[in-house]
Amino acid sequence: LDQDASLGNGLAVPVTVYGNVVKATHGETVRDETLGSGDASVPNQSFTLKKGPLSYVSAPSAGNESGVASPLEVRVEGVLWEEVRSLFLSQGEAQIYIVRHDDEGNASVAFGDGVRGSRLPAGVNNVTASYRHGAGSAAPPSDSITQMVKPVKV
Repeated sequence: LDQDASLGNGLAVPVTVYGNVVKATHGETVRDETLGSGDASVPNQSFTLKKGPLSYVSAPSAGNESGVASPLEVRVEGVLWEEVRSLFLSQGEAQIYIVRHDDEGNASVAFGDGVRGSRLPAGVNNVTASYRHGAGSAAPPSDSITQMVKPVKV
C-alpha cells in the first residue's frame, strides 16, 4: 500500500491487512471408525482405513523431511497410541503404530510384534481411528476456498 494515498469510502492510511487468518485443508473428518478387533496372538496386526486417501497437513516441526503430518488418531480400548515412522528401534511394550500407503491411496495402520512395539490386546472392535481423508498431502490452491463450512471463532 502507498502510505501517502488515501483509500475510498472514508478509509485512510494506515490500514491493517491480515493474511493467512484461516487454516484450511481439503478433506472430510471421520470420527471413531471401528478398524477391527485386536488379537494378542497375532504379531504385526494391521487394519486398512475405510476411506482414503488419508489427508495430511503442513507441519514443519513434525520431525520428518516431508514437512507434513497426519491428523490420524488411533485408539486401542480407548487409549491413544502414538504414530511412529518405524517400529524397528522401539521397545516391546511401546503403544505405537506405523502407517503404510498402497498405490491406490489406501492407508493402513500396523502394530508391533511384542518385541518391536506392543501387540494389540485381545478385544472385540477395540481398535478405532479418527482421521481426515480426501486430499493426501495436497494443500488447497490459492483462491479456491470461497465459503467456509463453519464460522471461524476470532
